Amino acid sequence: GVAYRKRTGGTKNRGCQICGKEFTPNSSMHWLCSRACISVRQRHQRLATKYGLTANAFEDLLGRQGGGCAICKTKDSARWAVDHDHACCDGNSTCGKCIRGILCFPCNQALGLFRDSTDSLKCALAYLADSNEPGQPGSVYQ
Repeated sequence: GVAYRKRTGGTKNRGCQICGKEFTPNSSMHWLCSRACISVRQRHQRLATKYGLTANAFEDLLGRQGGGCAICKTKDSARWAVDHDHACCDGNSTCGKCIRGILCFPCNQALGLFRDSTDSLKCALAYLADSNEPGQPGSVYQ
C-alpha cells in the first residue's frame, strides 16, 4: 500500500472489474474491491477452465431454463452446478459439448448418487409411486 502510493504520487480510485464499484487499490495489481468480488472472479475462472463457459454463457443457459434448476425448477439455490455427461469427458474439464444444463446442488448430487443411470432413476420412481399406495408394504398409509 505505502510503496504504491509513493511510486504513483498518491492513490487513484479505480472501478472494480467485477461490480464496477469505485475503490482505492492497495497496489497496482489490485483490481477487485472485495472478497465477494474475488469469489465471483474465481467462479468465472472455474466455469471457463472446467466447462469452457463464460459467465454470460452460464447465465444465458440458466435463463433458457426459466432461471432455475432444469429438474426441480427452483430459482433459489445457493449453489448451482453445471451438469454434464460424465461418459463423454474424463478428467477435470469437459469438452463443453456434453453440458446438459444447470442444476441446483441437491438435484446434481442426486443424479451423481444414481450414477446418471436412467434405469436406477426409473426404479426409484416406481418405488416411490408404489410405496405411497395405501395397503402396500412400506406404505406410510398403512
